[in-house]
Amino acid sequence: MAESITIAIPARNEKENIESVVLDALRVGRQATDDLEVIVVDDHSTDGTYEILQALASQHHELRVIRHPAHRGIVGAFKTIYEETRKELLFMNASDRQWRMEELFPMREALRQGPHDLVIARRVEKRYTPFRKLVSACYRISCETLFRVKVWDPGSIMMMREPIRRIPVMSTGVFEPAERVIRAHAMGYRVTKVDVEHLPRTSGRATGASWKNIRGAVRELITFYIYYRRELAPRLRASREKTAPRD
Repeated sequence: MAESITIAIPARNEKENIESVVLDALRVGRQATDDLEVIVVDDHSTDGTYEILQALASQHHELRVIRHPAHRGIVGAFKTIYEETRKELLFMNASDRQWRMEELFPMREALRQGPHDLVIARRVEKRYTPFRKLVSACYRISCETLFRVKVWDPGSIMMMREPIRRIPVMSTGVFEPAERVIRAHAMGYRVTKVDVEHLPRTSGRATGASWKNIRGAVRELITFYIYYRRELAPRLRASREKTAPRD
């Protein structure tokens, strides 16, 4: 029997994209499972996105729309998704149409075949400016060098089993997905990647490489690294030694 699936989409001011993204999610989700929910977290949109979502929710019983009363940012939307998801598998996609909804199928297959607990979609070629490609590469290399685990592409879409979304994290900014991946590795969860195509944004404006986000990510990476070395890594090491078989 196919596992139940939540397809989750954070959205803010995406009126040009949101209807087609939601309809894609419903179409693909219905092909994948008989037990589907689609959650869209509207992060206090001001351009009519929420009104479009309300109309869609009145037509499709699988769709649940949650609106933030104030702007909470992408990590605030993630937090709401993790709290509200009800199904066995969670597929996190985006509202800007830069990832095909059909990526659900190879990512679910990777979960099953491992079996794995978390699958990250690694973009083969990122549709970014040269500056943002440089920022993204430095970010990934820094994470993998400092923590000695593969994060592959933590700013991409993901698919996960229930325990992954319950992992507590410190970060409240753009480093949050990377911290979740690093903690998943450290806690012994099985993490892998699937290569996907990254599509160019056709509307709206990307803000991932803003100086504010870069500074925030660097600050949170350093803060978590200090915590990891001083507290988390020793606790995990002691736990492994305690449970290791003895001669």
